[in-house]
Amino acid sequence: MFNIKKKIAVSAITMGLVIGTMGCSGAAPGTTQKTDGDKETIEFWTISLQPTFNEYFGKLIAEFENANPNVTIDWKDYPKDTIQDKLLTSIASDNAPDVVNLNADMTLTLGDKSALANAEEYISDETQNSFFDGIYGATKVEEQVLALPWYTTIPIIYINESLLKDANISTENYPTTAAEYYDWAIDVTKKTNLYGMAMEANIREILGSAGVPVFNEDYTELLINKPEAVEVIKEFQKLYADSANPKENLDQETRAQLYNSKQVVSVYSGTTFVNKFKTTAPDVYQNTTVIPVPFEHSVTTTMYLGVPDKSKHKEMAFKFAEFVSNPDNQLEFSKTANTIPSTKKTIEDPYFKESDGSLEAQIKIAAASGLEKSMEIPVPQHILEKVNRDLQDILFNDKDVQEGLDKIVEEVNKQLKE
Repeated sequence: MFNIKKKIAVSAITMGLVIGTMGCSGAAPGTTQKTDGDKETIEFWTISLQPTFNEYFGKLIAEFENANPNVTIDWKDYPKDTIQDKLLTSIASDNAPDVVNLNADMTLTLGDKSALANAEEYISDETQNSFFDGIYGATKVEEQVLALPWYTTIPIIYINESLLKDANISTENYPTTAAEYYDWAIDVTKKTNLYGMAMEANIREILGSAGVPVFNEDYTELLINKPEAVEVIKEFQKLYADSANPKENLDQETRAQLYNSKQVVSVYSGTTFVNKFKTTAPDVYQNTTVIPVPFEHSVTTTMYLGVPDKSKHKEMAFKFAEFVSNPDNQLEFSKTANTIPSTKKTIEDPYFKESDGSLEAQIKIAAASGLEKSMEIPVPQHILEKVNRDLQDILFNDKDVQEGLDKIVEEVNKQLKE
């Protein structure tokens, strides 16, 4: 279909073996369509949504089936750590589901093997234009869209204002640019003797939020040693020199531990981070405010809906995917699951603009306000882990940035060409 081969250099040998059998699209000779009597059955796979959201999907599916009486939706749900293997196996054995919940990286991996149908052959212009460009475009390669955006996670900044007040630091006029935020964090550290911020040394977030490319357009070359990237990394490096950001792997749990124990004043994280301290550190919860990320872009993590090219019901599958991800249904899912939508119209609803004074309402509003500058940046997980590990070595140990990034780029680009 198009060359994302070097784009997603799949590290798992089993994935390579299974995907290698996917060369041809369409139904294999002798296969039959899934039917329920005279009805067309659409098999719909999601990730870790049962049983929590059974009621929501029960109503959603019933509504679609009532509007399409010759269709039955067969909803199946799998854990995150098993769905990928199940999907690859099902596609290889000509028994693919019709609509499947994917993240951006997996979407592009399947697209590389011509395993996903081109959405723009089936969906309306209205649907195409309904999504935020930075999210919709993440799975658009060589004019082919591999999946429709669904719900997303968007970062915000959590701030413990009681720690600022204790040090007589203003709780008004918070930073609105990356440079301001980094300077603010360093100043907070000097005045409180605490970490001013906790943001992971993650190349996707650091460069993506600054609008600096991580890969070239067809993902055949890592670009993080280019001059603009080097300058961004050097600015981030200053945070460690001034002890404003912890020198450790800041995964979600570590950030929560630091924030709960009041060792850090602000945290860069997604909308669900509040669940890490709401009940375990109620005093922190009561003193927390949030602001939109003060960066050029909000780097999102989005769930998508793709249709395998071996589906025997592609037209109806895309009709269902459009239905699930339309603005009205995304609004209802946001209200049910506290998710952030990928559709422009949805955030115009009062739900995303009006506050009841709770922290959760602040979070929702701050996150939604960042959607206009949202950007999904797929990076293969095995590459991301290696790059971040080597980046941390550069940052934590105050090594030469250009030299270190040159080495990372050389190693990764050699891998991508193999």
